[in-house]
Amino acid sequence: MTLTQIQHSMTINIISNLWLIKLFLPKMLELNDGHIVNIASILGFLPMRDFTDYCTAKAGSIHTLNQLRMDHMRTKVKFTAVCPSIVNTKIMAGTCFDSSVVMSAESLVTKAIRGIRENKEVIIVPSMFRVVKIIQDFAPSYLIRSLIAAYLDANAEGTSNFVGQRMSEKIQ
Repeated sequence: MTLTQIQHSMTINIISNLWLIKLFLPKMLELNDGHIVNIASILGFLPMRDFTDYCTAKAGSIHTLNQLRMDHMRTKVKFTAVCPSIVNTKIMAGTCFDSSVVMSAESLVTKAIRGIRENKEVIIVPSMFRVVKIIQDFAPSYLIRSLIAAYLDANAEGTSNFVGQRMSEKIQ
């Protein structure tokens, strides 16, 4: 991965979030009301081989909200990180994953809105990943790496054709 590609990934996945937060948070604090929502990823919690920049940025997105939650705990401004696994969108074209980890954009939005209305700090979808996250929090790191590696090896074709959004493509 080139430095330009890393910078692009960080700009898309973390810097843009920070810019938007900087733009809207002051008014929310002035009104003592509002809700900041970041679309992060389950990969902000779990490592995945060959996705270092993405996992790093998504972990940063999650931690940013943890920090803001602490900084503004005496206000009524809320902060939610939405952490999906794989969402069936154009960016995932060409990949092949087990259907139990893939969700539609509509399903993600429905679950995210429900979680936001319930003032959840973190929304992990699909729900099976909540269990994975709990196991990760308590299991030795070598065990988690082994389980993830075994899953990826069994589903090696999943990311083999992943191209992602090209820097030259415009999002419509």
